[in-house]
Amino acid sequence: MRWLKIALFADCLAILSPLCAQSPAYHVELSEGTSGQIILENGSSEDIEAFHLSGHCGTTSQYLTRDILDSPSDVLMLATSPYKNRRGGVHAWESETFRDQLMPQPSGCDWNVAIDAVLYTDGTYEGDKAQARSLQARRDGIAATVRYWMDRLKTLPTSPKELASIRTDADRRSRGGSCTQPTPDCGYQQGRRQVDSNLAERLEHLKDTPDMAYEQALAFLTQWQKELDGNFALKRLDATFPLSAALVERQPEVAATPLATSCGRAVVGIAP
Repeated sequence: MRWLKIALFADCLAILSPLCAQSPAYHVELSEGTSGQIILENGSSEDIEAFHLSGHCGTTSQYLTRDILDSPSDVLMLATSPYKNRRGGVHAWESETFRDQLMPQPSGCDWNVAIDAVLYTDGTYEGDKAQARSLQARRDGIAATVRYWMDRLKTLPTSPKELASIRTDADRRSRGGSCTQPTPDCGYQQGRRQVDSNLAERLEHLKDTPDMAYEQALAFLTQWQKELDGNFALKRLDATFPLSAALVERQPEVAATPLATSCGRAVVGIAP
């Protein structure tokens, strides 16, 4: 089997660059050489919590972000057998195989893959600075939207209709144009949609009474908030990559007015 391996190294001295991981090395491979499942090897002394991958094959491009804060369970989507999720990221000096696949293309081209940026568990980052900033903005979007929904759910829904309205709002907020540019605005929108789509899907599949559905949804968000609150890297990288004033204005407040969106974007001054 021929392996496609891309090695990304960067020399750094911690005394000169405190934001550079101590052993900045990571590799990405494809299980079938030029296609297949994504295998990420972490050659750093710190766990990888999040990464962004780009793949190009002929005229086809695919982009992938994985982050342990993508759900309340603090796991990455791994391809263990049978498929199981494991807490934490890609641990130091280990490799993980992901469920995500880059499929062979009709043209017969070879996939060219690269890890654009990673976030480490100690609050450092490696790779393209713009992409790392976008990854952190995505995390900020997740955190802000979890808080928004927890605030909205403080009042117990009293009927199936009210709970269905919350699900409809979450579903509507999760929709919007695809944004793949390595910018804080795109990253923030991606983080928002990650929470909205998760909540909408969860409520859609709940067939219990409104009170029980409410309690389960709130427990889901409460666990997510706990993971966010306990994540050291999120706090440290917020200091490294603070949100712009425009995005700060868009962060959710306790909604006193109906939700309003425009073309997948929040209206400034109204909960996004």
